[in-house]
Amino acid sequence: MVFIKNEIGLRELIASNQLACSVLVLTTHIFGDMDGFVTVIRSPYLSWVSGPVPVQSRHILADWEFLFLFGVLFTIARSVTAVQILQPGLRYAGFDAQGSSHLAALGWKVLSRGILMLYAVGLWYESPDRLDPRWLFDNWPLHPISESMKYLFLLRLAFYIHQCLIMVVEPIRSDFTSKFLHHILTCAVVIACCNSRAYSLLYIILLTADLADILLAFVQILKCLKYEKSLRLSLLGFIFIWIFTRHILFLYFHWVLHHALPLDRGCQVVITGHMMLNPDDPKWEQISPQTQQNRSTICLSQGVKLSLSGMSIVLQLLFLMWTVEFVQIAVYMHRKCVSRCEEKDTERERQ
Repeated sequence: MVFIKNEIGLRELIASNQLACSVLVLTTHIFGDMDGFVTVIRSPYLSWVSGPVPVQSRHILADWEFLFLFGVLFTIARSVTAVQILQPGLRYAGFDAQGSSHLAALGWKVLSRGILMLYAVGLWYESPDRLDPRWLFDNWPLHPISESMKYLFLLRLAFYIHQCLIMVVEPIRSDFTSKFLHHILTCAVVIACCNSRAYSLLYIILLTADLADILLAFVQILKCLKYEKSLRLSLLGFIFIWIFTRHILFLYFHWVLHHALPLDRGCQVVITGHMMLNPDDPKWEQISPQTQQNRSTICLSQGVKLSLSGMSIVLQLLFLMWTVEFVQIAVYMHRKCVSRCEEKDTERERQ
């Protein structure tokens, strides 16, 4: 008897059994700590219904169990939604295997980003003036964080970690390097903003990023469905939103970082790089009595400003590459529509 051994790598095995592996990991954790699992799962909902309750700021990575569990739950939700529900439905509707897989992935993208965006928009009830630029650094860095806002940032960080793991496990795509670097830098921005208590700035960045991602997925869906006229208009609207959220907003961030800080009356307290990485640093407590006497006594050290600017510039380079690609697609679609209209006009003249 001859046995033929199929060599399958660990990465391919996990990629083809994402749902089973995720359920196995989650079940193991539940049997190990049922009470902790229930507490973590209920915490975002309880924080939502309890209202704007301030909590003590601490390192965002200290909630590693929350990040781990929701990273696994996002993977399970993606497998169930895209693979088990959307793909069979699209195949039944007449799409081929490749088209149904691509549309299912886009559907999951719209659904997941939409839920996270709805959660973020709901926090406006806590502070209706959240989008006021003057509010970004109001009473910073002593501005407290609410429990619901804390879980919003934790959910976003868990979602980006989930995306990084999915990109590593699944077959490597041509745009792997740029997208993976984007996710890593976004995680770094979330961690840096949370640890430096720049909650309002991070909120604006994440909310506008969700808006741009949803519009991009919507444009890609129209392209797959070959709705060329709607695609051209949607693509132009998306490019406008993309440039505003990914370029203009970051230019405003640079202006605030280098011109609006330090605030009026100079600096008496300097926030260092160690404080940015460690929210439990005792120097944070030294800021409180001085800001009570004079609210404009805080500035960032030059090293912190340069590090934040460096991350932002790298993100801008990635965004610029994608912006050029989107503009090229828009020009191509416009020329394609114009040529088709000219062909129809010539056919009518011949008739």
